Amino acid sequence: MMKEIDDSSKEKQILKAAEEVFLAKGYNASKTVEIAEKAGVNHALLHYYFRTKENLFNKVFAEKMDLFIESFEKLFSLNMSLTELIRSFVETQFDFFSKHQELPYFIIHEVMASETRREIFTQQFFPKMQKSIAQIDLLLQEEIKKGRVKEVRVLDLLVSITSLNMFYFVIRPAEKFFPEDFSCYNIQQVIKERKQTHVDIILHWIEK
Repeated sequence: MMKEIDDSSKEKQILKAAEEVFLAKGYNASKTVEIAEKAGVNHALLHYYFRTKENLFNKVFAEKMDLFIESFEKLFSLNMSLTELIRSFVETQFDFFSKHQELPYFIIHEVMASETRREIFTQQFFPKMQKSIAQIDLLLQEEIKKGRVKEVRVLDLLVSITSLNMFYFVIRPAEKFFPEDFSCYNIQQVIKERKQTHVDIILHWIEK
């Protein structure tokens, strides 16, 4: 029993260290030696638990995808109108990326860089979101039939929302290159206003 607890603790230490290194450097620039050192274990133990850097990375990547999906999945259990659901979806996803600002670039970069990660993304995202996608599509089709919104495909809607939210945080590091006049802005206020802008863009896009 103690061995199982110790194994679980060591594995969690390695995963936590790996997450920090991978998020900071990406897959290619990360070294398992550095991860082992950060986790406070020897390199042989890291190899014992995960065998390869790719296995370790894919475990971290899969966990991050789960975290991403779980952040807004609960919204679809609530009884909301299409407008309320879209607003909540945009805001919840935006808040998630605001809290985990390293994730948008990490997800985009690693999905584009690896066929394996693209498969992980596809296998995790769509099956887990299938019920939620069907639910928002039902609301969308009802509003289309009533003539209240344009004929928009549900996947186009979700891609547009996610693209807006993710890309904002991908380019946020570029703010350090802005002219000094930009330093007078309250960044938290800017982020709050940007979230509302994304809601307005999506709702205006689908309105008829």
